[in-house]
Amino acid sequence: MREYKGTGTLSFPGIPITKGTFKLVFEDSGEAKLSMIPNTYVAQLMMLSHISGKFSGNSSNPQCNIKINTIYLSKVTMGTKGYRIKAEIFHPVKIIFKQLKNEEIEVHRGLSNFIVYGTDTIQHGKRRIRGKTKCILDGKDVQLIQLPDFKKTIAHLKKFKDVRTTCELRLEGKYDEIDSVRNMCENIQYLCSLASGNFVTVMYEDIYSDDKLCETTLFPLKTYPFSNNIPLIDTSLLGSNEFKTFLETTYLDYLKFKSVLGLTYIIEFFTTSKIFSPLEAKYLLATTAFECLESYFRRWRRLNEFRSLKRKMSRMFTFFGFNFTNPELESYRKNRNSIIHEGRFPSSTNGFVAAMELRNLIERFLLFLIGYRNKPYYNVINQKKELLT
Repeated sequence: MREYKGTGTLSFPGIPITKGTFKLVFEDSGEAKLSMIPNTYVAQLMMLSHISGKFSGNSSNPQCNIKINTIYLSKVTMGTKGYRIKAEIFHPVKIIFKQLKNEEIEVHRGLSNFIVYGTDTIQHGKRRIRGKTKCILDGKDVQLIQLPDFKKTIAHLKKFKDVRTTCELRLEGKYDEIDSVRNMCENIQYLCSLASGNFVTVMYEDIYSDDKLCETTLFPLKTYPFSNNIPLIDTSLLGSNEFKTFLETTYLDYLKFKSVLGLTYIIEFFTTSKIFSPLEAKYLLATTAFECLESYFRRWRRLNEFRSLKRKMSRMFTFFGFNFTNPELESYRKNRNSIIHEGRFPSSTNGFVAAMELRNLIERFLLFLIGYRNKPYYNVINQKKELLT
Protein backbone atom coordinates (compact mmCIF):
# COMPACT_ATOMS: atom_id res chain seq x y z
CA MET A 1 0.00 0.00 0.00
CA ARG A 2 1.15 3.55 -0.77
CA GLU A 3 -0.08 6.57 1.12
CA TYR A 4 0.35 10.31 0.57
CA LYS A 5 -0.81 13.17 2.83
CA GLY A 6 -0.66 16.93 2.47
CA THR A 7 -2.58 19.94 1.19
CA GLY A 8 -4.41 20.10 -2.10
CA THR A 9 -7.18 21.57 -4.22
CA LEU A 10 -10.29 20.09 -5.82
CA SER A 11 -11.92 21.80 -8.78
CA PHE A 12 -15.32 21.01 -10.28
CA PRO A 13 -17.10 22.88 -13.10
CA GLY A 14 -19.25 25.73 -11.80
CA ILE A 15 -18.15 25.23 -8.17
CA PRO A 16 -15.59 27.34 -6.25
CA ILE A 17 -12.16 25.71 -5.93
CA THR A 18 -11.99 23.69 -2.71
CA LYS A 19 -8.78 23.64 -0.67
CA GLY A 20 -7.91 21.49 2.30
CA THR A 21 -5.88 18.60 3.68
CA PHE A 22 -5.99 15.32 1.78
CA LYS A 23 -5.07 11.66 2.05
CA LEU A 24 -4.45 9.53 -1.04
CA VAL A 25 -4.22 5.76 -0.53
CA PHE A 26 -3.32 3.23 -3.20
CA GLU A 27 -4.30 -0.26 -2.02
CA ASP A 28 -2.45 -3.48 -2.89
CA SER A 29 -5.51 -4.45 -4.93
CA GLY A 30 -5.05 -1.42 -7.21
CA GLU A 31 -7.90 0.60 -5.71
CA ALA A 32 -7.12 4.30 -5.23
CA LYS A 33 -8.94 6.34 -2.55
CA LEU A 34 -8.85 10.11 -2.17
CA SER A 35 -10.38 12.00 0.74
CA MET A 36 -10.17 15.66 1.73
CA ILE A 37 -11.11 17.75 4.73
CA PRO A 38 -11.83 21.20 3.22
CA ASN A 39 -10.84 24.47 4.84
CA THR A 40 -14.23 26.03 4.09
CA TYR A 41 -17.78 24.79 3.65
CA VAL A 42 -18.90 24.38 0.01
CA ALA A 43 -22.67 23.95 -0.03
CA GLN A 44 -22.90 22.84 -3.68
CA LEU A 45 -20.84 19.71 -3.01
CA MET A 46 -23.41 18.47 -0.49
CA MET A 47 -26.02 18.17 -3.22
CA LEU A 48 -23.95 16.57 -5.98
CA SER A 49 -22.34 13.21 -6.67
CA HIS A 50 -20.32 11.59 -9.44
CA ILE A 51 -19.48 14.83 -11.19
CA SER A 52 -15.98 14.89 -12.66
CA GLY A 53 -13.23 17.29 -11.66
CA LYS A 54 -9.49 17.62 -11.08
CA PHE A 55 -7.14 17.33 -8.14
CA SER A 56 -3.66 18.64 -7.42
CA GLY A 57 -1.74 18.59 -4.19
CA ASN A 58 1.58 18.64 -2.37
CA SER A 59 2.45 15.74 -0.13
CA SER A 60 4.57 16.44 2.94
CA ASN A 61 5.57 12.85 3.63
CA PRO A 62 6.94 11.87 1.19
CA GLN A 63 7.58 15.24 -0.42
CA CYS A 64 6.10 15.25 -3.92
CA ASN A 65 3.57 16.92 -6.22
CA ILE A 66 0.43 14.98 -7.14
CA LYS A 67 -1.84 15.54 -10.11
CA ILE A 68 -5.01 13.71 -11.15
CA ASN A 69 -6.67 15.01 -14.31
CA THR A 70 -9.99 13.24 -13.74
CA ILE A 71 -11.69 12.32 -10.48
CA TYR A 72 -15.33 11.69 -9.63
CA LEU A 73 -17.04 13.13 -6.56
CA SER A 74 -18.27 10.13 -4.59
CA LYS A 75 -19.88 11.48 -1.45
CA VAL A 76 -19.63 14.11 1.28
CA THR A 77 -19.87 12.92 4.88
CA MET A 78 -20.25 14.82 8.14
CA GLY A 79 -18.20 14.04 11.23
CA THR A 80 -17.05 15.47 14.54
CA LYS A 81 -14.25 17.37 12.79
CA GLY A 82 -16.45 18.81 10.08
CA TYR A 83 -17.18 17.32 6.71
CA ARG A 84 -15.08 15.12 4.45
CA ILE A 85 -15.08 14.88 0.67
CA LYS A 86 -14.45 11.48 -0.92
CA ALA A 87 -13.59 10.95 -4.58
CA GLU A 88 -13.33 7.94 -6.87
CA ILE A 89 -10.34 7.54 -9.18
CA PHE A 90 -10.31 5.57 -12.42
CA HIS A 91 -7.52 7.46 -14.21
CA PRO A 92 -3.73 7.63 -13.77
CA VAL A 93 -2.32 9.46 -10.76
CA LYS A 94 0.89 11.37 -11.57
CA ILE A 95 3.36 11.91 -8.71
CA ILE A 96 6.50 13.99 -9.23
CA PHE A 97 9.43 13.84 -6.80
CA LYS A 98 11.93 15.45 -9.17
CA GLN A 99 11.48 16.94 -12.65
CA LEU A 100 13.27 14.94 -15.36
CA LYS A 101 14.55 16.09 -18.76
CA ASN A 102 16.78 13.74 -20.75
CA GLU A 103 18.42 11.71 -18.02
CA GLU A 104 19.21 8.02 -18.15
CA ILE A 105 16.38 6.30 -16.35
CA GLU A 106 15.27 2.88 -15.13
CA VAL A 107 11.55 2.14 -15.35
CA HIS A 108 9.99 -0.25 -12.82
CA ARG A 109 6.46 -1.43 -13.58
CA GLY A 110 4.56 -3.40 -10.94
CA LEU A 111 2.63 -6.23 -12.62
CA SER A 112 -0.51 -7.79 -11.20
CA ASN A 113 -1.24 -11.51 -10.80
CA PHE A 114 1.77 -12.73 -12.79
CA ILE A 115 3.52 -15.71 -11.23
CA VAL A 116 6.96 -16.29 -12.71
CA TYR A 117 10.07 -17.86 -11.21
CA GLY A 118 13.54 -16.81 -12.24
CA THR A 119 16.43 -17.92 -14.39
CA ASP A 120 18.80 -15.80 -12.25
CA THR A 121 19.20 -15.31 -8.52
CA ILE A 122 18.41 -12.32 -6.31
CA GLN A 123 19.09 -11.67 -2.64
CA HIS A 124 16.09 -12.22 -0.35
CA GLY A 125 17.04 -11.65 3.26
CA LYS A 126 19.92 -13.94 4.13
CA ARG A 127 19.55 -16.24 1.15
CA ARG A 128 19.61 -16.08 -2.61
CA ILE A 129 16.68 -17.36 -4.66
CA ARG A 130 15.94 -17.69 -8.36
CA GLY A 131 13.68 -14.65 -8.52
CA LYS A 132 14.88 -12.84 -11.65
CA THR A 133 14.26 -13.52 -15.34
CA LYS A 134 16.58 -11.72 -17.74
CA CYS A 135 16.26 -11.63 -21.52
CA ILE A 136 17.06 -9.44 -24.52
CA LEU A 137 14.09 -8.27 -26.58
CA ASP A 138 14.55 -6.17 -29.69
CA GLY A 139 18.08 -5.32 -28.56
CA LYS A 140 17.06 -4.16 -25.07
CA ASP A 141 17.78 -5.74 -21.70
CA VAL A 142 14.60 -6.75 -19.89
CA GLN A 143 14.25 -7.96 -16.31
CA LEU A 144 11.31 -9.46 -14.41
CA ILE A 145 11.99 -9.51 -10.68
CA GLN A 146 9.92 -11.01 -7.88
CA LEU A 147 8.80 -8.57 -5.20
CA PRO A 148 9.43 -9.24 -1.48
CA ASP A 149 6.94 -11.60 0.18
CA PHE A 150 6.44 -13.29 -3.19
CA LYS A 151 5.47 -16.64 -1.64
CA LYS A 152 2.95 -15.02 0.71
CA THR A 153 1.48 -13.04 -2.18
CA ILE A 154 1.07 -16.15 -4.31
CA ALA A 155 -0.55 -18.04 -1.42
CA HIS A 156 -2.97 -15.13 -0.94
CA LEU A 157 -3.88 -15.02 -4.64
CA LYS A 158 -4.52 -18.73 -4.85
CA LYS A 159 -6.74 -18.64 -1.76
CA PHE A 160 -8.71 -15.43 -2.30
CA LYS A 161 -8.45 -15.00 -6.10
CA ASP A 162 -8.25 -11.22 -6.08
CA VAL A 163 -5.52 -8.80 -7.22
CA ARG A 164 -1.95 -8.31 -6.00
CA THR A 165 1.31 -6.99 -7.42
CA THR A 166 3.69 -9.93 -7.77
CA CYS A 167 6.74 -8.73 -9.69
CA GLU A 168 8.39 -5.77 -11.37
CA LEU A 169 9.20 -5.39 -15.06
CA ARG A 170 12.37 -3.29 -15.42
CA LEU A 171 13.78 -1.54 -18.49
CA GLU A 172 16.36 1.19 -19.01
CA GLY A 173 16.33 4.12 -21.42
CA LYS A 174 16.30 7.90 -21.68
CA TYR A 175 13.53 10.04 -20.31
CA ASP A 176 12.79 11.67 -23.67
CA GLU A 177 12.21 8.14 -25.05
CA ILE A 178 9.78 7.20 -22.27
CA ASP A 179 6.91 6.55 -24.71
CA SER A 180 8.86 3.83 -26.54
CA VAL A 181 9.89 2.28 -23.20
CA ARG A 182 6.25 2.24 -22.09
CA ASN A 183 5.15 0.69 -25.39
CA MET A 184 7.69 -2.08 -24.91
CA CYS A 185 6.47 -2.65 -21.35
CA GLU A 186 2.91 -2.95 -22.61
CA ASN A 187 3.93 -5.45 -25.31
CA ILE A 188 5.66 -7.61 -22.70
CA GLN A 189 2.61 -7.42 -20.40
CA TYR A 190 0.35 -8.84 -23.13
CA LEU A 191 2.77 -11.67 -23.84
CA CYS A 192 2.88 -12.38 -20.09
CA SER A 193 -0.92 -12.49 -20.11
CA LEU A 194 -1.01 -15.01 -22.92
CA ALA A 195 1.68 -17.16 -21.32
CA SER A 196 0.21 -17.17 -17.81
CA GLY A 197 -3.55 -17.36 -18.44
CA ASN A 198 -4.09 -14.32 -16.18
CA PHE A 199 -4.60 -10.86 -17.65
CA VAL A 200 -1.54 -8.95 -16.44
CA THR A 201 -2.09 -5.25 -15.72
CA VAL A 202 0.32 -2.52 -14.63
CA MET A 203 -0.38 -1.32 -11.07
CA TYR A 204 2.27 1.37 -10.84
CA GLU A 205 5.23 2.79 -12.71
CA ASP A 206 8.29 4.10 -10.83
CA ILE A 207 10.98 6.00 -12.73
CA TYR A 208 14.45 6.15 -11.21
CA SER A 209 17.48 8.26 -12.12
CA ASP A 210 20.80 7.68 -10.35
CA ASP A 211 18.97 5.21 -8.10
CA LYS A 212 16.61 7.93 -6.86
CA LEU A 213 12.84 7.79 -7.32
CA CYS A 214 11.87 10.76 -9.50
CA GLU A 215 8.39 10.01 -10.80
CA THR A 216 5.53 7.62 -10.07
CA THR A 217 2.32 6.89 -11.94
CA LEU A 218 -0.41 4.90 -10.20
CA PHE A 219 -2.83 3.07 -12.50
CA PRO A 220 -6.25 2.57 -10.86
CA LEU A 221 -7.66 1.73 -14.29
CA LYS A 222 -8.73 -1.87 -14.48
CA THR A 223 -7.74 -5.15 -12.93
CA TYR A 224 -9.03 -8.70 -13.17
CA PRO A 225 -9.15 -11.30 -10.38
CA PHE A 226 -6.56 -14.02 -10.24
CA SER A 227 -7.36 -17.39 -11.80
CA ASN A 228 -5.77 -20.73 -10.92
CA ASN A 229 -5.54 -21.76 -14.57
CA ILE A 230 -2.42 -23.74 -15.41
CA PRO A 231 -0.16 -21.45 -17.49
CA LEU A 232 0.00 -21.96 -21.24
CA ILE A 233 3.80 -21.59 -21.00
CA ASP A 234 5.55 -23.06 -17.98
CA THR A 235 6.55 -20.17 -15.66
CA SER A 236 7.45 -22.42 -12.72
CA LEU A 237 10.89 -22.80 -11.20
CA LEU A 238 11.61 -25.85 -13.36
CA GLY A 239 10.17 -24.27 -16.51
CA SER A 240 11.35 -20.68 -16.13
CA ASN A 241 13.75 -21.06 -19.06
CA GLU A 242 10.76 -22.00 -21.21
CA PHE A 243 9.13 -18.67 -20.37
CA LYS A 244 12.34 -16.79 -21.18
CA THR A 245 12.51 -18.63 -24.51
CA PHE A 246 8.85 -17.79 -25.14
CA LEU A 247 9.49 -14.04 -24.74
CA GLU A 248 12.64 -14.05 -26.84
CA THR A 249 11.01 -16.16 -29.57
CA THR A 250 7.71 -14.33 -29.90
CA TYR A 251 8.42 -10.66 -29.21
CA LEU A 252 9.26 -9.50 -32.75
CA ASP A 253 6.43 -11.48 -34.37
CA TYR A 254 4.04 -10.06 -31.77
CA LEU A 255 5.14 -6.56 -32.85
CA LYS A 256 4.63 -7.53 -36.48
CA PHE A 257 0.99 -8.56 -35.98
CA LYS A 258 0.02 -6.46 -32.96
CA SER A 259 -1.75 -3.68 -34.86
CA VAL A 260 -2.91 -5.39 -38.05
CA LEU A 261 -4.54 -8.26 -36.13
CA GLY A 262 -5.61 -6.34 -33.00
CA LEU A 263 -3.68 -8.69 -30.73
CA THR A 264 -4.05 -6.50 -27.62
CA TYR A 265 -7.85 -6.82 -27.79
CA ILE A 266 -7.78 -10.49 -28.75
CA ILE A 267 -5.45 -11.46 -25.88
CA GLU A 268 -7.50 -9.51 -23.34
CA PHE A 269 -10.81 -11.02 -24.49
CA PHE A 270 -9.38 -14.52 -24.64
CA THR A 271 -7.41 -14.42 -21.38
CA THR A 272 -10.30 -13.00 -19.37
CA SER A 273 -12.65 -15.62 -20.82
CA LYS A 274 -10.84 -18.13 -18.59
CA ILE A 275 -11.99 -16.29 -15.46
CA PHE A 276 -15.71 -16.80 -16.02
CA SER A 277 -17.42 -19.72 -14.28
CA PRO A 278 -20.43 -20.44 -16.56
CA LEU A 279 -19.06 -22.51 -19.42
CA GLU A 280 -21.40 -20.76 -21.87
CA ALA A 281 -19.98 -17.34 -20.88
CA LYS A 282 -16.44 -18.70 -21.08
CA TYR A 283 -17.13 -20.09 -24.55
CA LEU A 284 -18.81 -16.94 -25.88
CA LEU A 285 -16.04 -14.58 -24.77
CA ALA A 286 -13.43 -16.86 -26.31
CA THR A 287 -15.55 -16.89 -29.47
CA THR A 288 -15.61 -13.09 -29.45
CA ALA A 289 -11.81 -13.04 -29.35
CA PHE A 290 -11.56 -15.58 -32.17
CA GLU A 291 -14.00 -13.85 -34.48
CA CYS A 292 -12.45 -10.43 -33.78
CA LEU A 293 -9.15 -11.92 -34.90
CA GLU A 294 -10.71 -13.19 -38.12
CA SER A 295 -12.31 -9.79 -38.72
CA TYR A 296 -8.96 -8.00 -38.31
CA PHE A 297 -7.34 -10.55 -40.64
CA ARG A 298 -10.04 -10.06 -43.30
CA ARG A 299 -9.69 -6.27 -43.25
CA TRP A 300 -5.90 -6.51 -43.30
CA ARG A 301 -5.93 -8.79 -46.36
CA ARG A 302 -8.91 -6.92 -47.94
CA LEU A 303 -10.90 -10.11 -48.37
CA ASN A 304 -14.60 -10.66 -48.96
CA GLU A 305 -16.70 -11.76 -46.02
CA PHE A 306 -18.06 -15.30 -46.00
CA ARG A 307 -21.36 -16.15 -44.32
CA SER A 308 -19.97 -19.52 -43.32
CA LEU A 309 -18.03 -19.47 -40.04
CA LYS A 310 -16.09 -22.58 -41.08
CA ARG A 311 -15.00 -21.05 -44.37
CA LYS A 312 -13.85 -17.85 -42.68
CA MET A 313 -11.74 -19.64 -40.10
CA SER A 314 -10.41 -22.16 -42.59
CA ARG A 315 -9.25 -19.36 -44.91
CA MET A 316 -7.37 -17.62 -42.08
CA PHE A 317 -5.73 -20.83 -40.86
CA THR A 318 -4.70 -21.81 -44.39
CA PHE A 319 -3.15 -18.39 -45.07
CA PHE A 320 -0.79 -18.77 -42.09
CA GLY A 321 -0.10 -22.48 -42.70
CA PHE A 322 -1.66 -23.54 -39.41
CA ASN A 323 -2.59 -27.20 -38.89
CA PHE A 324 -6.25 -27.78 -38.02
CA THR A 325 -8.93 -30.39 -38.59
CA ASN A 326 -12.44 -30.11 -40.03
CA PRO A 327 -13.97 -31.73 -36.91
CA GLU A 328 -12.45 -28.91 -34.81
CA LEU A 329 -14.15 -26.26 -36.94
CA GLU A 330 -17.41 -28.16 -37.16
CA SER A 331 -17.56 -28.55 -33.38
CA TYR A 332 -16.79 -24.84 -32.95
CA ARG A 333 -19.53 -23.83 -35.41
CA LYS A 334 -22.14 -26.10 -33.82
CA ASN A 335 -21.43 -25.08 -30.22
CA ARG A 336 -21.14 -21.38 -30.97
CA ASN A 337 -24.43 -21.23 -32.87
CA SER A 338 -26.28 -23.23 -30.24
CA ILE A 339 -25.16 -20.96 -27.37
CA ILE A 340 -25.93 -17.76 -29.31
CA HIS A 341 -29.39 -18.86 -30.45
CA GLU A 342 -30.49 -21.15 -27.59
CA GLY A 343 -28.33 -20.06 -24.65
CA ARG A 344 -26.84 -23.52 -24.11
CA PHE A 345 -24.59 -26.17 -25.60
CA PRO A 346 -26.19 -28.82 -27.83
CA SER A 347 -27.68 -31.64 -25.75
CA SER A 348 -25.15 -34.08 -27.17
CA THR A 349 -22.15 -31.90 -26.18
CA ASN A 350 -20.10 -32.00 -22.99
CA GLY A 351 -19.73 -28.26 -22.28
CA PHE A 352 -16.47 -28.54 -20.35
CA VAL A 353 -14.79 -30.62 -23.04
CA ALA A 354 -16.06 -28.24 -25.75
CA ALA A 355 -14.70 -25.19 -23.88
CA MET A 356 -11.30 -26.83 -23.45
CA GLU A 357 -11.20 -27.83 -27.12
CA LEU A 358 -11.91 -24.28 -28.24
CA ARG A 359 -9.35 -22.91 -25.79
CA ASN A 360 -6.73 -25.29 -27.14
CA LEU A 361 -7.51 -24.36 -30.74
CA ILE A 362 -7.18 -20.63 -30.02
CA GLU A 363 -4.03 -21.07 -27.94
CA ARG A 364 -2.34 -23.17 -30.61
CA PHE A 365 -3.18 -20.63 -33.29
CA LEU A 366 -2.04 -17.60 -31.29
CA LEU A 367 1.26 -19.29 -30.41
CA PHE A 368 1.74 -20.36 -34.03
CA LEU A 369 0.95 -16.84 -35.22
CA ILE A 370 3.67 -15.20 -33.10
CA GLY A 371 6.32 -17.73 -34.07
CA TYR A 372 6.30 -20.13 -31.12
CA ARG A 373 6.76 -23.42 -32.95
CA ASN A 374 8.27 -26.79 -32.07
CA LYS A 375 8.46 -25.67 -28.45
CA PRO A 376 6.60 -26.85 -25.32
CA TYR A 377 3.18 -25.57 -24.30
CA TYR A 378 0.42 -26.88 -22.02
CA ASN A 379 -2.40 -28.71 -23.81
CA VAL A 380 -5.58 -28.28 -21.74
CA ILE A 381 -7.32 -31.17 -23.51
CA ASN A 382 -4.97 -33.94 -22.36
CA GLN A 383 -3.50 -31.81 -19.51
CA LYS A 384 0.04 -32.49 -20.64
CA LYS A 385 2.96 -30.45 -21.84
CA GLU A 386 3.70 -31.13 -25.51
CA LEU A 387 5.40 -29.53 -28.51
CA LEU A 388 3.45 -27.11 -30.68
CA THR A 389 3.56 -28.27 -34.29
